[in-house]
Amino acid sequence: MASTIVGRFGRIYTLGEALHKRPGFPSFNLIKAESEGVSFVVKRVPAQFYDISEQPVEDVKGGDSRLCMHVNCNEEEGVHVYPYVEDTMLSLWDSTLTFLLRKG
Repeated sequence: MASTIVGRFGRIYTLGEALHKRPGFPSFNLIKAESEGVSFVVKRVPAQFYDISEQPVEDVKGGDSRLCMHVNCNEEEGVHVYPYVEDTMLSLWDSTLTFLLRKG
């Protein structure tokens, strides 16, 4: 994978560290990328699944914003770009629980 990726919409992503390494399949590592001061996650999608994975995006455009759908892609490189989120479900639940305990 190149050190930069240009998304379908022209946004340039500079690749950084591997967030999750896939032993035996380094081309499928999850990579943290930066673009215009915002962090993203770049994920390579196997060729046989790339076209299939594009279909749900078309199906739910304007739909439920809670779905984790990619925000950009590059067909030549076979990658999807997702927003980078630092929180985990556990940390979100913990902060909600702490708030409720303080409130009650």
